[in-house]
Amino acid sequence: MAIWRRLWKHQKSGWDQQFAPTTSKNAGFTLIELLVSIILASLVVTPLLGFMINILQSDQREQAKYATEQDLRAAADYIAKDLEEAVYIYDRAGLASITDDYATVTCTGGCDSDTSAGSNLPADPDIVPVLVFWRRVFVPGIEIGEPDDAFAYSLVAYYLINDDDPTWSGASRIGRFEIAGAVTDPFNASISLKNPDPGYNPFNLSETGTLQEKMNDWYKADEPYDRDPIVLVDYIYSSSDDPPPFESCPEADGWTQVPDYDDPGVDPKFQTYGFYACVKSNSLNSNEPGANEIARVFLRGNVLARLNDRDNIPSYNDDTSKVSFRNASFFPQTRIEVKGNGGL
Repeated sequence: MAIWRRLWKHQKSGWDQQFAPTTSKNAGFTLIELLVSIILASLVVTPLLGFMINILQSDQREQAKYATEQDLRAAADYIAKDLEEAVYIYDRAGLASITDDYATVTCTGGCDSDTSAGSNLPADPDIVPVLVFWRRVFVPGIEIGEPDDAFAYSLVAYYLINDDDPTWSGASRIGRFEIAGAVTDPFNASISLKNPDPGYNPFNLSETGTLQEKMNDWYKADEPYDRDPIVLVDYIYSSSDDPPPFESCPEADGWTQVPDYDDPGVDPKFQTYGFYACVKSNSLNSNEPGANEIARVFLRGNVLARLNDRDNIPSYNDDTSKVSFRNASFFPQTRIEVKGNGGL
């Protein structure tokens, strides 16, 4: 039995050695190796992360620029179509006349520049009229014996709006205001087929004087307006600290800039050249219909208003000595010139 016990122990010992797990002195990483690996990984990964972040930021900026440029083009196209129907566009003197030098006191009726002070257009300290004109508007579905189409005159005003309304971007925006006149029965002028909008008062061409004088004597009706300017486009350049380069109106041929940013009645916060117009006054032939029928309209957007907090929107900067601060490409501009084709 002793011999068998010795043989069993010997065999078992052989099996234990044969099937026992092997160990190696190189089975893991040392602390130094681990630290070196981390450092090498950070040297490779960090630039890659920075590169990816830069790509994402660049893509965000390009998308904001594209959206702003698209908005400007759409707004310019809309204004151009409006102006194509214009029969009379107010120049600097005319706009000052019907607003009493851009007064911010709302007129309650019957207040032209010769009788009392006040604005015949919607007025507020946070808005200023820029482009104001009369146009011929299409009115569909009027009952004249049977359903038919008709036309009426309407007054259109585009405003530059600069306020603290949290609904919008914090930059300026452009608003549109319109009131249309009545449509009367062509066979009986005493019968109204469509009532005028509240506050509407037609211009009077039966007065003596030039066409400009007649149009500049317009004033609103006694009833108050029932509407405010409707926003057409947001993200319009709004800083007056350092206005970007702008195109001046021609000095000859009757061109005038509207609004007159040098007028003391215009709040400095609107002197941004984000939205202004040049109107050609046909003073030599102002008795003829169609005088004041050409306008150049300028709009400048603000891409950075889409990318920054509303309380921290950068201003235009094209300082070549500080390349890192140059941002002129983020303030795109568009320009249109339109001749009104409407008839009085």
